[in-house]
Formats: sequence, C-alpha cells, structure tokens
Amino acid sequence: MLSLNHIGNLGRLANQMFQYASLKGIARNREYDFCIPPREVFGQKDKMVQSTDLNIYDVFDLESKNNVGLTQNKLLMERTHRFDNELFTNCPDDVDLLGYYQTEKYFKHIEDEIREDFTFKDDLLELCKPFMTEDTISLHVRRGDYIHNPNHPVAPLSFYEEALSKLPDLPVLVFSDDPEWCREQEIFGDDRFAVAEGNSSDCDLCLMSMCKYHIIANSSYSWWGAWLAKSEQVYAPQNWFGGECLDKEVDDVPFDNFTFL
Repeated sequence: MLSLNHIGNLGRLANQMFQYASLKGIARNREYDFCIPPREVFGQKDKMVQSTDLNIYDVFDLESKNNVGLTQNKLLMERTHRFDNELFTNCPDDVDLLGYYQTEKYFKHIEDEIREDFTFKDDLLELCKPFMTEDTISLHVRRGDYIHNPNHPVAPLSFYEEALSKLPDLPVLVFSDDPEWCREQEIFGDDRFAVAEGNSSDCDLCLMSMCKYHIIANSSYSWWGAWLAKSEQVYAPQNWFGGECLDKEVDDVPFDNFTFL
C-alpha cells in the first residue's frame, strides 16, 4: 500500500491537490492500494505542522472515497521536481511518498476519476453559482510571497495585456492576494473587470473553475482553477521560474489548451 503521510505539511490547498492526485495516479498505474491520512491528524505527521487555513478535506469529500490511515512505510522522497517516469512506472509498493509531484503526467490516465474526487462540496457550489455568468475570463495575479522571491517572479502586466488581447471581450474576474494593487492598475480599470475580494481560497478556486477562459499566474493555485474548469484556453507566463530556477524545464506544466506567453 502506498501512502503520503505528510500531505498537509508541504504546502497549502493546491499543493495538497497535486500530492493527492499524484499518489492516486501512481498507485493506479502500479495497481497498488493507497491511503491518505485521516482528517484529525492531517498535517501533523511527525509534528511537522504547517499552518493552513483549510485543507483538501474541507473542500472535497475524499474520506468517503478512499482508504484512510497512516502507515509505517519507508519514506521515499521525490528525486526531482520534474516528472519522474522511473517513479511512475517502477515505484515499489509499501512506501510513503514525500514530495510535491506538480505535473498532470502522474494522473492524466485517471483524469476522470480525479475530476470526480475534486468535485466541490455542495454548500460551496451553491455559494458560488449566483455570482457567475456563462462566459467569464478568470485572471489570477499572484504577488505576496513572490515579490521578494526571485525563484518565482511576479508576472508582468505586459503578460496580462497580451493574454487579454487574445481572448474575447468578456467579463473578467480578477483573483489576487493583493486586490488593492489590482484595483490601482489601469489595465483592470474598465467596467468589464471585477476584482474578487474577501473570499476564502476555496471559494475563489471554485469560482475559477466555473470560468470559460483562464489567464493564470505561475502558480499551482490558478493552474488547478483552469484544470478543473476544462478551460477552453489557458494563458500562462513563460517565466514560470526565475532566479536560480530560471533554467528549470517547464514542459511538465501544461495541459490541454495551455499556452505560454
């Protein structure tokens, strides 16, 4: 049985989604059983507690669909931040995975199953549906921790200008960890733009998933918003990484209808 005891210790909601989906994808590919930690100990394995506002159990009904428990499996750490085909095809049984696994390649073969697992809870769907129109563009600006992190550069406004020029003239819902900054930018100044503010991160992710087109930041969070939506077109900044990570390959990032600008 494969496990991922430390899910919840390595990042917030979007990272947890990659870890869960990849665990399940690797297990299915190797025809292994797998389990996820129970809610009451989520994020607390070996007391490596990371403070999170919410977790995947708050957003999706996963406990009723999976084996739940902790294992004493030997730890198997992620060797690379790229897709590891050796892990995917030859992962041994009875190990505890530890890593980020941020590529669809680990779970593309069970895409429909992951989409079913990542169905938002009914109360969240009911909360979000009244605010959506049929054709909306989701636009994500991530600043916050990226401003002083050279390895994850903030996407320039020129990227958003170019992406908007390639999409229909539709309403745009702007998501950001710095909504005040977004409202101050001339590019987002006309009536077609609405800046989302005051929502929880799961609510914003749910709203992203209801949009038709997506302009995402170099962020796993808006990546998932676009993926869940089966977006008709996704635009992402070419500089997904920066600084010491500038030479990292990005060919593991895209999915259907995904274009770097």
